[in-house]
Amino acid sequence: MIVHFESDDSPPGESHQRQARSILQAMLQLVAERGFHDAPMSLVAKRAGTSAGIIYHYFPSKDELIRALYLHVKAKMGRFLIEGRLLACLRSRPSRGFG
Repeated sequence: MIVHFESDDSPPGESHQRQARSILQAMLQLVAERGFHDAPMSLVAKRAGTSAGIIYHYFPSKDELIRALYLHVKAKMGRFLIEGRLLACLRSRPSRGFG
C-alpha cells in the first residue's frame, strides 16, 4: 500500500515542512510495508533521503514520529470524509438553474 501526502507546492522558504512531510511519508510507507517494530529510524532516514539526526531534530523520538503521523493521517482522512459527504450531498440535489 502506498499513501502519498499532498504534493509539495509550498514556497521555497518552507523547507522545514517539506522535510517533515518527507519523513512522515517514509515512516508511513515503512509501517505499511513492514510494521511499526520493523521500521528502524535508520531505514526511515534512508527512505526520506536524510539522516537519523535530522529526524530527531523534527521528532524527539520514534513514538513522537508515530504520534505525528497518526494525527496527520487522521486529519487527512477527516478531510476526505467531509469532502466525500459534501460531494455526495451536492450530487444528490437536483440541479437548479438561474432564472
